[in-house]
Amino acid sequence: MSRKMYNPLVLILIGLAVLGFFYRLITEPLQLLTSIIVFGAIAAILFFLYKRFLAKQFGVEGTSHRPKQQVKNKIKKTTNVIPHRKKVGQKKSTRTLNKRGSAPNLTVIEGKKGKKKNRALF
Repeated sequence: MSRKMYNPLVLILIGLAVLGFFYRLITEPLQLLTSIIVFGAIAAILFFLYKRFLAKQFGVEGTSHRPKQQVKNKIKKTTNVIPHRKKVGQKKSTRTLNKRGSAPNLTVIEGKKGKKKNRALF
């Protein structure tokens, strides 16, 4: 039976936050609602700015690749072209395969194989 152990400081902070939320809900509910709306608006603005500007600069996945994928999907949906079928009598076309480039020229560097390294013995 494995149970996660939480840091006592984190538990105390969460408890105080819950206690403060309920205290404010009882004493000043309108001010609590106003602060929640302001916090939500600020969070939405920051999220929008991050998605719009910063995510493209840092190359976060999903932002730069999404438009390409949408274009591909749009092309697939809009094309009504039937694929070309070969007739029975036609031969298969042969393509020339690109030959691989030659291997790089490698040189062997001769070392001192017979000489032992000068190491301290312990």
